Amino acid sequence: MEGVRPVRSLLTALVQLPWQSREAHPALEALKWLRDLYAHEQRSLPADVRLALGSVWRTALADTDRERAFRALEVATLLNLRRALRNGTLWIDHSLAFRSREQLFIPTERWQIHRRAHYRRLGLPTDAAAFLEPLAERAQAGLAAVAAAAESGALLVDDELHLAPILTEEEDPELAKLRSALDRRIGEAQFPELILAVDAEVRFSWIMLGREPRSISELPDGLWRHPSALDRPVGRRDGPHDSAADRPGRAPGHALGER
Repeated sequence: MEGVRPVRSLLTALVQLPWQSREAHPALEALKWLRDLYAHEQRSLPADVRLALGSVWRTALADTDRERAFRALEVATLLNLRRALRNGTLWIDHSLAFRSREQLFIPTERWQIHRRAHYRRLGLPTDAAAFLEPLAERAQAGLAAVAAAAESGALLVDDELHLAPILTEEEDPELAKLRSALDRRIGEAQFPELILAVDAEVRFSWIMLGREPRSISELPDGLWRHPSALDRPVGRRDGPHDSAADRPGRAPGHALGER
């Protein structure tokens, strides 16, 4: 509270703003008190001021040193104002960042009419309990699993959670055969060539442009500009109807022909 003087100019400006709330708000009442006290150049809090700014401030606001109580009021007002702006209970109409809840969310009347459609779109039940019960059951099952792991010694709990190292599983021979077969069939390929080959099949660039691309510069950057791109510029490739069998050793190319 002793360091409140540097921000007093900020408070002097804040109390002049047109703050609004839907109902009586302690931060709004505190701002009104500060505005009056600043206008009369008072730096001590009158003894009859009673503000509900939180139990943590009750003793400081009732301090017999009324100048110290005034500084406590300034700090408490700033913190309560910040909280009110974040939760939307205080706002300024012309502000784009700090607006009322009605402006931030769907209006209550519209929500009552259309809420079932929103629930259906999100696949959620209209009853919160029906949504929370399965989550609570899963949480309880997870806690029970943690307790069982701690009892068995697989999990050590102190300041942190420590799991026993996971043992490496032996590689499935069938998986190794499949990987080798894929390597033999696909072979090595540069990533840009792979992207261009995919585009030649799905014609994503045609969809983006609304027509067949006429040059490499018309392709979306993501199709040929990539950190792992080839050292030389990617040239035009085979036509989209050519297959890999027609050109042994080369993947299906792009719709653009050789320059």
